[in-house]
Amino acid sequence: THEWRILSLFNGTRSVREIIKESGDDEFSVYKTLYALITSGLIESSGEAPLRKIIDRPEQDTRQPADDKKTILVADDMTQIRKILRFSLREVGYNVILAEDGEQALAHVFGDNPPDLVILDIMMPKIDGYQVIKKIRESESTMHIPVIILTAKSQREDVLQGMKSGANDYMVKPYKFVDLHKKIEELLGQLPR
Repeated sequence: THEWRILSLFNGTRSVREIIKESGDDEFSVYKTLYALITSGLIESSGEAPLRKIIDRPEQDTRQPADDKKTILVADDMTQIRKILRFSLREVGYNVILAEDGEQALAHVFGDNPPDLVILDIMMPKIDGYQVIKKIRESESTMHIPVIILTAKSQREDVLQGMKSGANDYMVKPYKFVDLHKKIEELLGQLPR
């Protein structure tokens, strides 16, 4: 997939086509990727504009969440990742709230409307992901909330530490959204009714 390349478009100075061509893909693969991005609504139909549709949206959404949808908290210090996940998760029917550090993540988890699931980076300012999971698991009111670690830390020791800390699942960036979505669906299916 090209998720990691798409993230680099947020500086707005280079076209989608330029970024994808640098990957070494043949011309057919480049056009196939461009078509997929256009039809998914991630880029403008010209095929050359950066991801303005996502960039220009405010971080904090003013829309009221739908009561019948599950809410997912995305906690990551990278703005691009938060925005792409928010866009992708909304497309498949979830409400999404965002946090840029561990402190904000905990404020949401222990707030009036806690999320149904947390997607959590490990390396974040103020409070890291491991400490966030520890706090979630220590409280009786939040210990049931599923947590998926989504991080660049890919060593075996990192995965073991993440799972020992209480995460339900562990994914390494760059990731395939289809795989993340499947894990989310599985974990939300395990929630008590």
